[in-house]
Amino acid sequence: MNRLSLATHVVQKLNVPSLLAQCGDFVQRNYELIYDKHNWKDVELVYTDVILANTQTVDLNSSAGRVASVRANGKVLDPINAVQGMQFDATIFERTGQPEVYEEIFNPSSGNNQIKVYPQPTTDCPLLVVAIRKISQLSANESVPQIRNIDNVILAYTEADLLERVKQYGMAAQKRTEADAKLADAIALDTESRSNFPREITSMTVDGGTLAELGDAVCARLKTYAPEARSMATEILRRNYLEIYDMMPWRECRMLRLVSATGGSIVTLPKEFDSVLDVRQEDALSQMFPADMNFFFNTDPTFFDTDNVGTPTHYVTLPNVATPVQPQGEFVSFVSDSPNDKSIIFVRGELNGVEQFETLLLNGTTPVTTTLTYDTLLVVGKEITTGKITIQGASTNTLLDVYLSDTRARSHVRFMLFRNAGQDLNLIVHGKRKVIPLRHLHDKPMIRGAGQALVYMTVAELAPLLGADTAPLAATYGPKAEAAVKKLVDRELKGSASKTRIVPLVTDFNGRVR
Repeated sequence: MNRLSLATHVVQKLNVPSLLAQCGDFVQRNYELIYDKHNWKDVELVYTDVILANTQTVDLNSSAGRVASVRANGKVLDPINAVQGMQFDATIFERTGQPEVYEEIFNPSSGNNQIKVYPQPTTDCPLLVVAIRKISQLSANESVPQIRNIDNVILAYTEADLLERVKQYGMAAQKRTEADAKLADAIALDTESRSNFPREITSMTVDGGTLAELGDAVCARLKTYAPEARSMATEILRRNYLEIYDMMPWRECRMLRLVSATGGSIVTLPKEFDSVLDVRQEDALSQMFPADMNFFFNTDPTFFDTDNVGTPTHYVTLPNVATPVQPQGEFVSFVSDSPNDKSIIFVRGELNGVEQFETLLLNGTTPVTTTLTYDTLLVVGKEITTGKITIQGASTNTLLDVYLSDTRARSHVRFMLFRNAGQDLNLIVHGKRKVIPLRHLHDKPMIRGAGQALVYMTVAELAPLLGADTAPLAATYGPKAEAAVKKLVDRELKGSASKTRIVPLVTDFNGRVR
């Protein structure tokens, strides 16, 4: 219906034909009201733009009225205002690098609405913008609303206005309540019941163990494939996988490496190790044992002395460190191989046993140096960067480590040998592999048979979060999850094909193994 037919319908219904012109104005104003109430699908505008290097703002498209969502360099930006930005990150206004948030502002000098991003990009930054079009006013009698399925809403609000005009206030209030209900129905139709609704079923395989297939299995039990449900299911599956992985040293997750112990005292393992299970010196006939600190302090106080040199028989774990090589009581420098990296680096470490921390701001290919000196780096944390970050001792120029662009932090397992060997050693280390938590939808768990337990755990956790309709499933799948995890552990402990076999070590009178 156009403006004239909408107004004519109302005045004929109320038998006030003399108010046709005024009723047309009511139609126009109510259309504006409805247009601004919701980001209607029919008036969405998707377009691309670019924020130039070393600038923060770009004008909205001439057809756009307001912003709904913004993506920069493939990352979805969060909307904020200046107050929120100050609370979110007080340094974000001065920093440069990959934009993280945006705000919509008005530029009084140009009269245009703009998108402003923080931090300021140092290179041209492509944007994908989802906006709401400017309203096309119902200024002429032939003008038609841009939004489908709102004619009855406009009629109801217009009738309420006209009833007020003729001083029928009670009937006007009743009609306005009816109009509000019709508007809510129209919004629900636009968001939930449009033709492109989320799928209700998908083809699945019984043995499908990838993250995508596990997510489908969760959604099938919850009877929803809505995007928000799938996103939450994927995240909870990852967390539950970490929980199962940390329960015990699963056989599928163990590794054996030959590791060099420089100096024969402190050993720093490669980043792939999560924990140590067994240690043995290469060519030795017996393994080393974890040191019982309390026992040795009470029975052999000199056991831990650094001058107690001999064949190592025990080891004790030390706090994890961020780099395989440690600085020598010096400042530490960080430099990227990309000029675009201007993000934050967090450093926490020790000097002579005293813990300290600080934050730095990368400066591209120009090295930046800590203000404190360190002999142990416990944590080095960074954002995802464009280039690789090289970490060096500032005085000795010793290479401590190189962090790849997608590395946020690393943690290396360490242990100390007792007694001190006094020389370089080769050790065979049996340990648990560090988990990589299902990085991609086509990734799958390393633990054999963990899929069913993961599905049950995720359904039990996700069901209450999706509302009252699915909440009762938590009571059903909680016990199923516990039983599935117990079965998984029992199979690992009792049902494994590889059982321990004890064979005596037999030697002849010359000490040779027979």
